[in-house]
Amino acid sequence: MAALMCLGAITGAAVSAPAAEGGSTAIVSSAQAVATVRSLVDAGRFEEARGFIVRWHAGSRSHSMRVAFVEGLIAARSGRHAQAAAIFREILAIDPQNDVARIELARSLAALNDADGVRAQAELLRASGIDDRLGGAITRLADLVDAGRPLRFRGYLSLLPSTNINRGTDNETVAFGPIDLRINPDARRKSGIGLLLGGEMIYQKPLSPTRRLISVTSATGRFYPKLPSASSLQVDGALGVEQRFGSTRAMVALTGSIVVTPDAVTTVQTGIRGELSGRFAAAPRWFWYLGGQARIQDDLVSDARDGYVANLGFNLDRMFATGHFIRFGVRGELARLREGRFSYDEAGLLVGYARPLPLGINVFAQAALSWRDYHGLYPGLDEGQSDIRFTGDIIATKRDLHIAGFAPQLQYRFERVSSNAAFEDYTRHEVELRLTKDF
Repeated sequence: MAALMCLGAITGAAVSAPAAEGGSTAIVSSAQAVATVRSLVDAGRFEEARGFIVRWHAGSRSHSMRVAFVEGLIAARSGRHAQAAAIFREILAIDPQNDVARIELARSLAALNDADGVRAQAELLRASGIDDRLGGAITRLADLVDAGRPLRFRGYLSLLPSTNINRGTDNETVAFGPIDLRINPDARRKSGIGLLLGGEMIYQKPLSPTRRLISVTSATGRFYPKLPSASSLQVDGALGVEQRFGSTRAMVALTGSIVVTPDAVTTVQTGIRGELSGRFAAAPRWFWYLGGQARIQDDLVSDARDGYVANLGFNLDRMFATGHFIRFGVRGELARLREGRFSYDEAGLLVGYARPLPLGINVFAQAALSWRDYHGLYPGLDEGQSDIRFTGDIIATKRDLHIAGFAPQLQYRFERVSSNAAFEDYTRHEVELRLTKDF
């Protein structure tokens, strides 16, 4: 019942003009047209709604999309929410910044109890400021669906081609004082196709209208049949509380992580993570995020890497429209491990850009550059290791090929580490293909 009341609140907030008497097509405002067809559909006058939208601006380029939108409203009003969601997704495939269709999609996904889908749409609408104009109604709707499904499971399976699955070097020799030693072929770069298999269990419990308890347990396995030694399984857990203060969110969580290779458990980490995010009241198109983590590391293979690692990052996003933004960020990380040559200080910058493109494609591109300096002497060098690290990511989502609400997503990553330590100097290209609801 609470979800239905929230749906009604969204409907009322989304309509900004009253319906015209008798559904006259003389209305020129798009907001009034939406209000009119919504009023007719809510009253069960489906044929009148169809007739109105067929006549309204019949010669415009978006006429067929408006006709489809009304059919989606009718399907939702008739209880055919799966059909309605499919119609709204088709509209968004053509026009991903059609916020009215996205709101209706969130409503139908809520009726289908699709918590992940509603949350994905809510985050897009929140980031672009649309949800703020609706008084946070979509976010509340997502919270209500989460409350109805406190425990959720999801998984994914992806191919993982990589030109450097072992992060090996392309160098043939390494300097050891005045002597150049030949690098063992086993330490050289190896290409291959792997399998990425992951799963996640999420538990959420509302503690108040603005606070919720969140528990997340996830496992990610990377398997390389031709190089089993590069395979690994990582299990992560987090238990925390999220609090909303108007348009600002805060979260703090205890974290834990275990990394397992084919030979043994290699690393155990425990720590704490915190996040803050929101938007500037005087500049509502600017969205900010501050997040950091501190963790204690126990290396079960070599106690030389025992110690702690801490990082902090800040992002600033300039939103242009739903799904369209530019991002600027700064990063910092430090490690203090038992053996000095493994301890380091790192600082970096990043820039990203996201925009929906024609042909049903969403693209996000990001480049990051960082500088890392290690403490202590590296074997064979009269100084510590020093790296310049560059990563580039391109993520493309084909939103008009969705299957059961999932769309194919292709991610390409380029990684280049330029280091004065020959074994740590490498280049890597990696591709990942998966299905997603974040579109």
